[in-house]
Amino acid sequence: MNKETCLELQALIDGELNKRQRDALLRKSAADAESQHLVEALTALRETVRGHEPEHRVPESREFYWSRIQQRIAANPLRPATATPARWDWLRWLVPVAGAAAVAALLSFPRTPEPSELAVVSPRHSETGPQLASSVTY
Repeated sequence: MNKETCLELQALIDGELNKRQRDALLRKSAADAESQHLVEALTALRETVRGHEPEHRVPESREFYWSRIQQRIAANPLRPATATPARWDWLRWLVPVAGAAAVAALLSFPRTPEPSELAVVSPRHSETGPQLASSVTY
């Protein structure tokens, strides 16, 4: 069974097909056991969901409920948001720019080697102690 047939069967269960489409699909799926099994499973699932769907009830009538909401909205009008003065607009750019500058500064400085990294013991001069060298001989 392909995906399109599955979607058509789901539309059949949901009642989204007109009479002509529904009859044609029922005739087509009557010969296919897999289609019949899918229709039964979808029908059982739909009945289970519909049967166990929680029902939410409002304690007051609909008109009274919405009139209370309307009264609360009318009692608390929206206040305009206080805008920051234009002279302080540059502050919102200060933190990101300062952070980017700090990262750029850390990356631009060369790493200086530790004094212990510069000291290399040469096998020929091991009795004289460590010497500063820029290369290592083996």
